[in-house]
Amino acid sequence: FFFSSRRRHTRCSGVSWARRCVQETGRICWWDMRKPNEECLDSLVLTENIMGGTDGKTDRVVGGTCIEYMLDAGPMKYLVGTEQGSVLSVNKRQKKDKSVEISQRYGIETGRHFGPVTALYRNPLNYKYFLSVGDWTAKIWHEELKSPIIRTRYHPSHIMDGCWSPSRQGVFFIARRDGWLDVWDYYYRQNEIAFSHKVSDSALTSVKIFAQPGVVQNNGRLVAVGDQDGTVTLLELCDSLYRAPENEKDVISEMFDREYRKEKMLEQQKKASEAQKKQVKENAPNLAQETKKQELLKKTEENFWSQVGNMQQNGEEEQGENNEDQNSDHEGDGDGELNGHQENGSQKQHHQNLDGDEDNTEKQDQGFNESQGQDKDEKKPDEKNDGDENQNQKDKKEGQDDKEEN
Repeated sequence: FFFSSRRRHTRCSGVSWARRCVQETGRICWWDMRKPNEECLDSLVLTENIMGGTDGKTDRVVGGTCIEYMLDAGPMKYLVGTEQGSVLSVNKRQKKDKSVEISQRYGIETGRHFGPVTALYRNPLNYKYFLSVGDWTAKIWHEELKSPIIRTRYHPSHIMDGCWSPSRQGVFFIARRDGWLDVWDYYYRQNEIAFSHKVSDSALTSVKIFAQPGVVQNNGRLVAVGDQDGTVTLLELCDSLYRAPENEKDVISEMFDREYRKEKMLEQQKKASEAQKKQVKENAPNLAQETKKQELLKKTEENFWSQVGNMQQNGEEEQGENNEDQNSDHEGDGDGELNGHQENGSQKQHHQNLDGDEDNTEKQDQGFNESQGQDKDEKKPDEKNDGDENQNQKDKKEGQDDKEEN
């Protein structure tokens, strides 16, 4: 297949079972090699959704930079890298309509590269995962998710190319512009490069590993690296870089599945949040109308209760006036009754005073009699004492007389 630039310069990029063209003007084309002189059989304009337009999103034409095709992953499935750092999944149908459509866009919202995608490769041992290379990082994607599940740290130099190991599921190679070849081994470690080798003083442009189908021994042992000067360097890997451990497949599959589930859960949460925001936005007019209705009802209720309060206040004032009128009518009767009560009270007080005087007189008489009785009682002991003294004197005289006689 061929890449065609805006300046109409054509450069050969690869050969496949069919002839395809990814143009920087935003088209992907299919030819039949049996009919080289005819025009392309099918074509598709490459677009990605961006924010804007009346519906919130609009399509923007993007230029293609690389394409990935693997027969085992699907005879009509293609991956296309773009100049804007995103990846597009394209499906071509072999029916009467022969329609071509973009089934998935990767990295539109998050996870895109900060420059053109320079390489795309599916994992030869698990076709659902593919590797994208661009700017200073390499990223691993799942074909059902729009964001990458794993990404490497930023390298010190721009990355030009990359590829998977055909014999080990968790190993891939990165060709850098400063002439270094990096090997990432996720079975050994996930946060650091497992091995680096200085290949050339020039920028490396491509890296490929030969894999012979059906051959197990020494499969994936040789690596071919091309540089900017046109030199191809053939490297032989050590046993630990091309021979897979016994449980590597299970460990790497579990790791990728775990990251896939995590990213899927985050994507679902994001979709739910966006749906909730959209629902709130759609219900905004109804909400405003409902708020206005509630305010009107509240205002009406306040007016009603204010009128009820005014009516109660007016009724209380009228009742107070009626009470004042009744009090003024009965004021004379009230004064007469009060005078009668006062006279009765004075008479009662006079009789009480008379009764009190009589009681005092009786008490005084009684006190006088009691005092006289007490005087009489006091005299009686005195008389008794006088009699006793006379008797004693007589006894003394008789005693003296007896003594004289003796």
